[in-house]
Amino acid sequence: MIGKKTFFAAVTAIAALGFTAQAAQAAPAVPNGMVTLTRADNSTVTVPWQAGPNGSWYAVDPQNKNKSNGIENAAIKLRPASPQESCFSGEVCIYQDGNWIGWELAFPAGSYSYHLGLEYACPGCHSTHHPDSDGTWSDQLSSWKNFSGIRYCWSFDSGGTGETHFMNNGDAVAQVTGHENDEATSLFPC
Repeated sequence: MIGKKTFFAAVTAIAALGFTAQAAQAAPAVPNGMVTLTRADNSTVTVPWQAGPNGSWYAVDPQNKNKSNGIENAAIKLRPASPQESCFSGEVCIYQDGNWIGWELAFPAGSYSYHLGLEYACPGCHSTHHPDSDGTWSDQLSSWKNFSGIRYCWSFDSGGTGETHFMNNGDAVAQVTGHENDEATSLFPC
C-alpha cells in the first residue's frame, strides 16, 4: 500500500502529462469552476477557483484590500493537508480525516459557511455517516485547528443550527468524538 504523499505525487505527475484521476482532482463544488464567497456584510461574489502550489486551490475576492490575486490574499483555500504546513495564523481549518490529514479547507478569520456541502467540494471524500455528502465538505470534518484569532463554531445542520460545538482560538482537535465525526455542515464565528 502506498502513502498519501506518494499517491498525490504520482497523480500530480500524471496530471502534468494531461491525464487526471478523479479522486485527486480538487474540483470546485459547482460545475463551471466557480465558487461563491460570502463577505462579512453578507453580500456574495462568484469567482473562479485558481490553482495554487502543491495541489492547492484558492479563490480571491476582487475587493480584497491588496488588489492582488495571489494565494496570500485568498478568501478560501482547499489543499491536501500536510503536517508540516497546516493551518496558518489567521485561519480556521477543518480536515477530512483525523490527525489533521486528508484534505484541508482553510477559512480566513471572520469568514463562514452555513452549508459546506453546497459551497465546497472535497475531492474523493466519503462520509462515514452520510453517503449523500460524498465529494462535498458537508459531513466530512474529523479534525480541526483554529488559529484565526476568534472563536468559531461548527454545527451538525445547515444555517448554523442543530448540535453546535465550540472551536476556541488556539485550540486544535486531532480527532473529534465518534458521535461528532463526519457531522459538520456549518462553520461560523460565534
